Amino acid sequence: MEKFYLTKNLFSTVVYNAIRKVGNANFHVFMALWIAILLVSSCKPSHEQAANVFADTVLFEILKAQDSRNTNDLLPFLASENVLYRKQAALAFASVQDSAALEKLYNLVSTETDSIVCAAAAYAIGQTKAKSSEDFLMAQIETKTNKFVQTYLLEALGKSGTIKGLDFVSNPENIVKIANNEGVAKCIYRYMLQGTSNKQSVVSMLTMLESESGYAAKLFAAHYFSRNRTADLTEHTDRLIKIIENEKNEHVRMALVQSLSFAKSEKVFKFLKQLIETTGTDYRTVVNALSAIAFQTEFEPESVLLNVLNHANVNVGIRAAELLSTKGQAKFAENALDVIQQNKLNYRVKALLFKFYVKNSESPSEINQKIIEEYNASTENYYKAALLSALGECVLNYEFIASELISASPFVIKTAAADAFAAIRANTKFMNKIQQQTDIETKFNDYVKVAFNLHDMAVTGILAGMLRQPEFNYKEVFKDFSFLQTALDACKLPRDIETYNELLKTINYFKGVETPANMPNVANNPLDKALIQSISSKAKVEITTDKGIIIIQLFVNESPGSVSNFVRLINEGFFVESRIHRVVPNFVAQDGCPRGDGWGSPEYSIRSEFG
Repeated sequence: MEKFYLTKNLFSTVVYNAIRKVGNANFHVFMALWIAILLVSSCKPSHEQAANVFADTVLFEILKAQDSRNTNDLLPFLASENVLYRKQAALAFASVQDSAALEKLYNLVSTETDSIVCAAAAYAIGQTKAKSSEDFLMAQIETKTNKFVQTYLLEALGKSGTIKGLDFVSNPENIVKIANNEGVAKCIYRYMLQGTSNKQSVVSMLTMLESESGYAAKLFAAHYFSRNRTADLTEHTDRLIKIIENEKNEHVRMALVQSLSFAKSEKVFKFLKQLIETTGTDYRTVVNALSAIAFQTEFEPESVLLNVLNHANVNVGIRAAELLSTKGQAKFAENALDVIQQNKLNYRVKALLFKFYVKNSESPSEINQKIIEEYNASTENYYKAALLSALGECVLNYEFIASELISASPFVIKTAAADAFAAIRANTKFMNKIQQQTDIETKFNDYVKVAFNLHDMAVTGILAGMLRQPEFNYKEVFKDFSFLQTALDACKLPRDIETYNELLKTINYFKGVETPANMPNVANNPLDKALIQSISSKAKVEITTDKGIIIIQLFVNESPGSVSNFVRLINEGFFVESRIHRVVPNFVAQDGCPRGDGWGSPEYSIRSEFG
């Protein structure tokens, strides 16, 4: 089994999940990793056996057509006598997502005898998200007896259908008839994500959670409730709490706890408080319980949040501090300052508490000065960036922030300064300030022009978004907006695609014309056939961090473009000196950015691969 050994490296959400599975490593945001690449082993096995499926040149041709989004080249393979080619072509259309292929995919679902190929075609239909597929999918769900295929058909309906399809699937008699809890749960969940729901689907999902419906069905049902912002779950409070108390699987349980955000009552508040304060509760469940209890505003959840800021697991403290900074009542700001003064806190928790206090202080000058002193004394750029975010809550700090935006060298500081600068402009107190002192608005706008001349992709992208907010009236302020076109011309594509799209929207806003869709992600990074064919389907990456080792599996057969790109970047030393630049507890870890702020990119883009 091949392994790629890295240090000072980073990966994406999979890294966060891997750390959670490894055990008790404290996963600090912006975690520093060791510096050198130790070894990249030969990708190709020493024996003659093919490393992966792409030794088959026909499969590689299908991959090329998928990567270039070439429907015409892919369609003939759907009728191939080779079952593997039919499957690969069907899966390719899950990425291409061209409605022109739907009739051929319908035919494949209707006539295919191989269940894997049939399921792949159903998946591709769902990925295309065409409402016209609804009747076909409903008919196939009723006639297909293979549960594996039927599950994919049901999920495809959830991605493509209208309320008619949801009424059909959530009907209790049809649920019994279909007899596929996993498929029904996935279908209803997908409907919810596209904003379609009904009362019966809520009841059906609750019933699944109360019955022996299987792990997959329960997991999707739990996430249905945790992400469903349209359903008022208050009337189902007792059932939800009982389900949570009886649930043994932590993945299901933590999602259900999050769902209590949408069920507001004293009983819910007390239940969540007890869950948070009980020793031994899984920290992931505690994090979600904090998120839920923050919505119980009638019962002053701030007291609970303040008590866990120095929790043994840093993720708990970070989440509590985040919630205080965004949702906390002003009267608790002094308590937050007391916590800062009396405890040695994780720097991110500390910065968020500063932010909470500055946001709610009536006399912020003294605390502003203290934060600026901490900022100047610190050598940790990510802490300095977090402190800038805190300073961005007070309009008095706009000149200091502008100075850092313009003069600071580290990208992460410059980007944080731009975010804080834009936050000040959106602050209602700033509007009051410029009415009292008109020269402040003039100074602020002069800084905006200077910032655009930096031609920094993050600064430009952030401030471009600020300029098109109608309430700021920048159309009148900048009658001559040629500086925006200059910034657009300076973008290097595809590297600066996000900045380019932000600028284009703002320029069109100034012109008063309709903004086109974002520039498409065109093929600009040709597949490396030799590299793809050399990577073992069993290859793993081992990443050594200052918190432990992370091992991730490379699925080259399923995502050859993404995997080969990752391996190539390892070989080129792209990740050396990189940082995990963003971690949101229970959500995501982001990394791989050469700038360290989430705005960086190689000189090319890669295509999405769905499977």
